[in-house]
Amino acid sequence: MKTDAVVRTLVSREEIYLLLSFLLREVPSPCLLEIIKQNGSLWDTGSERLNKELECLSDAVDKTDHYSLERDFHTIFLGVTRGEVLPYASWYLTGQLNHVPLMELRTKLNQIGIARMNKVGEPEDHLSALFEVMALLQVDDFMKQREIFNKYIGPWGFRFFQDMERVATERFYATVAKIGQHWVKMESERLI
Repeated sequence: MKTDAVVRTLVSREEIYLLLSFLLREVPSPCLLEIIKQNGSLWDTGSERLNKELECLSDAVDKTDHYSLERDFHTIFLGVTRGEVLPYASWYLTGQLNHVPLMELRTKLNQIGIARMNKVGEPEDHLSALFEVMALLQVDDFMKQREIFNKYIGPWGFRFFQDMERVATERFYATVAKIGQHWVKMESERLI
């Protein structure tokens, strides 16, 4: 029975990383929105607060429309010349895009056998990509998880989600930002 609980926790971590990754990468598809909506109070992450925040996200799906989500996503991440927030480790750690943290991350990912797909336009230090890497590492070595998180997410992830919450105009993305803040804090404590 104890083994089942551990496996479920690992799967839940992977699912949360992937959910946040999808929501930071693009406007959620109607299919993903429906999955979020249907889960409602069924979320079981091992954290009552995170479960409640995910339930709020499910509720937010009902209170928005696709056009509003597209508009808010565009404002937050894309803008006319750039979005209100830049979800890149290099930006938050150095104030410059495509800088030293990205180069170091590429080297590290190459060492552990993770490569960027050719069709992906965003660099590897985009928070969405980093969350995908963390999802992949959930079945791998704890030390790799710790190293990637503590060097490339922990120092700036919480601040990013605070900034995202500040500029979000839709409840949906404000809730995603709250989930992200709580998630980064939880993982920071787990991966000490």
